Amino acid sequence: MALGPDFAPPHPLEPAAAAVCLALLDLDTRLWIDGGGDGAEAYLRFHTGAPLADAPDEADFAVIADGAMIPRLDSFSPGTDELPERSATLIVQVAGLESRAGEGVWRLSGPGIDGNADLAVEGLRAGMAEELAVNFQRFPRGVDLILCAGARVAALPRTTKVEAL
Repeated sequence: MALGPDFAPPHPLEPAAAAVCLALLDLDTRLWIDGGGDGAEAYLRFHTGAPLADAPDEADFAVIADGAMIPRLDSFSPGTDELPERSATLIVQVAGLESRAGEGVWRLSGPGIDGNADLAVEGLRAGMAEELAVNFQRFPRGVDLILCAGARVAALPRTTKVEAL
């Protein structure tokens, strides 16, 4: 998906995060915004009609404006064994995303990944790879992450195994 040069969501939303929200949110999805500010909240509510959740554990979707400040994953609904689709999807803005090998990257594997894929993520708080490993073990429960940096997106569903290298 190419974002046009005139696509300018309000601060602090970056283009990829705003585009993901516009594609996924609707009148039936409760949204929780962390650090989104009044402009982002009004923008998303106007364009999607999504009602606001009062707390992270009540949200179907959460927008995290700064990945370094992301709440613990267990703050969000993991769904249940019977209804795993009731879990939260986190749309997290990070400083950078790059597909490259080397030290300090994450090795990803799981459904939809041919073998392994390496991903460098900048701007997430420490300990996220370990939390994602625990999230993977909770299957079919768990949260899904969509990481956004500028116009780049990396989706990490709960079925993705994450190993820090």
